[in-house]
Amino acid sequence: MKNVFKNIGALLVLGAFVFVFQVAIKKEYRNLRDKLFPCDFTIPYQIGIYDDRFGVSKDEFLVSIEKAEKIWDNAIGKQLFLNESDQKFKTEDLKINLVYDARQDSTQKLNELDSVIDTNKSSYEKMKAEYDKLKADYLKNKNTIDLSNESEVSAFNQKVDELNNLANELNKSGMAVNNKVSEYNKIDQGLGNEFEEGIYKSSKDGEEIDIYQFKDKDNLVRVLAHELGHALSLDHSEDPNSIMYYLNSGDGLIPSPDDIKMLKNHCEIK
Repeated sequence: MKNVFKNIGALLVLGAFVFVFQVAIKKEYRNLRDKLFPCDFTIPYQIGIYDDRFGVSKDEFLVSIEKAEKIWDNAIGKQLFLNESDQKFKTEDLKINLVYDARQDSTQKLNELDSVIDTNKSSYEKMKAEYDKLKADYLKNKNTIDLSNESEVSAFNQKVDELNNLANELNKSGMAVNNKVSEYNKIDQGLGNEFEEGIYKSSKDGEEIDIYQFKDKDNLVRVLAHELGHALSLDHSEDPNSIMYYLNSGDGLIPSPDDIKMLKNHCEIK
């Protein structure tokens, strides 16, 4: 009877141990499984934190994730990720978060400034073309004015005033463009170019991807693809054209030969 109680006690202790450390145990199991059979099992993922201040809906965010995962799936003809967003969250799922902070706030300000600068430049160029035409007319006709004809002189002086007023407006418009460009550069320099738009994290509590910043939907897909690459255990590439390059300097959504080589090496594909 003593042995029965001992066995029951041991099972209870073991059960409690497994319950407390289930996340860590599952993570170690997956790490071992992926080392022995790389790319033979899909990585399940779900959307975790979601902030609608990015201006994309949850469904749109999910579509972007699916586009990003397909970049790697199509590279080797295997399904590497599995969307489980419509199921109850499991501890082994990769959590993909959309986290709003100063980086995206700055990016949105840059996008707004881009639009304002384009509008201001268009207005400036239109005004300058008008000014150049008036100035050419002035230079052409200034020596042909009949000074004894008051109405002709008055009309000419009116054109001169119009030219001067337009020149003042042109200067103001030019200064407005320069001020917006200066504001743009100040924000842009504060952001930097290193891949800080997203981060992949792995800990005893599980795996997460945090997305902090993107300028448009194609850029979001590229940032997601980069971090999903890290989830596949891919390191940074030295090729500036690669999705896995450490600087976010490209805009392509096609993996480079170096990206594919790293993925094949990881998946042990010849």
